[in-house]
Amino acid sequence: MSVELSSRAWQNGHEMRIAKYCFLLLAFVLSCTPKVDTNVVRLGIQPNEKDADLNAFARELEGATGLKVEYVVSPDYDDLVAQFKKGAVDFAFFSPVNFIAAEKDAGAKVLLKKVYGHSEFYFSALIVKDDSPIKSVSDLKGQNIAFVDPSSTSGYLYALVLLKKAGLSLKDVKGEFSGTHDKAVEAVLSGKAVAAAVWGEDPATGAGAWSGLPSEGTKFRVLAWSEPIPNDAFAVRSDFYQANANIVFKVMEGLISMSDAATGSLKKVFDTDKMTTATSRHYDSVRNIIEAQKEQ
Repeated sequence: MSVELSSRAWQNGHEMRIAKYCFLLLAFVLSCTPKVDTNVVRLGIQPNEKDADLNAFARELEGATGLKVEYVVSPDYDDLVAQFKKGAVDFAFFSPVNFIAAEKDAGAKVLLKKVYGHSEFYFSALIVKDDSPIKSVSDLKGQNIAFVDPSSTSGYLYALVLLKKAGLSLKDVKGEFSGTHDKAVEAVLSGKAVAAAVWGEDPATGAGAWSGLPSEGTKFRVLAWSEPIPNDAFAVRSDFYQANANIVFKVMEGLISMSDAATGSLKKVFDTDKMTTATSRHYDSVRNIIEAQKEQ
């Protein structure tokens, strides 16, 4: 065999070995990539929304996207992050604190956030019965307070700031976690707690988690309102986004289009008037609060 033929044979063999290596590498990469049924998207739902008509919401989103929509309601806020992390859900509605945890621990990428009325913010409110002898936050020393969840933004984190401003800490009160905002309000109604930390709308409206509940005529009084809190985030898993960007945009467009329906399921289920685009930086103020709490 001539030198030229030997050279070509070596080169062809070398190229075949490279091609075989590349094929095996590609096969390995594809085997490690999670298989995604792009006709189905799975949404994680917060525990305080478990009693809403989620079927109606899923069907309307299906109509807006052409995708099959499934949902998973988490029993608590931390479980929602865990479901997200293990890939049990592709998208999720997160409270601000939960979004920050999901971003850090589960690769969450924020897409949208809720808008209530014309506001992109909500508040934490410490409430008591209107006829309660408690007149100020400082009067809560030694009293039972119903919080929502350790990972609740308005139902715990921002309420701690309100206590601190009044010269109190958790050691000065008897705090218990109710699980949802409605149950925290019910704890006050039943007398299990003197006060509750729950979400509120713009203070000018005087409305919040205590509004519209079957409270048998009981009225509530707000002891203190927190600083504005950026509304709940709607996020996607980063790996899902990278593999299915077109599906992600379909879901985003679907939710935004549902915002135009004043009587649609977005309003009925989540009491949300519309969804608007969001970035991670929108939640910097919440990060600052979390860091400040760690330093105490």
